[in-house]
Amino acid sequence: MRKKKEENGGRRKKKEEEEEEEEEEEKKRRKITLEWFGVVDGRLELHEKGVPILIFSAGLADIIEEVFRQKLHRSFKNIKIVSNRMAFDDNGRLVSFKGDPSTLL
Repeated sequence: MRKKKEENGGRRKKKEEEEEEEEEEEKKRRKITLEWFGVVDGRLELHEKGVPILIFSAGLADIIEEVFRQKLHRSFKNIKIVSNRMAFDDNGRLVSFKGDPSTLL
């Protein structure tokens, strides 16, 4: 019985360690993504230097804009995003994509 408890405790500990490692990896991925956009210490350095920014993405402009809003707590007028946009109905459900999906690869 004691051996069984030790095995279960070991499994729980291993699972907790794996979850912590996954969290750390996710934090690293987010940091790399923000650095790629020129975000350092909560500031968009390119914007502060007056550099116009064009983001061309096969992803979703709505998500890119939300990342800027959440991480930088503001939106920027000198950033142009050329990407797919989502269209929602009155209930907030995704119903289609706006315009020509020319950024799809």
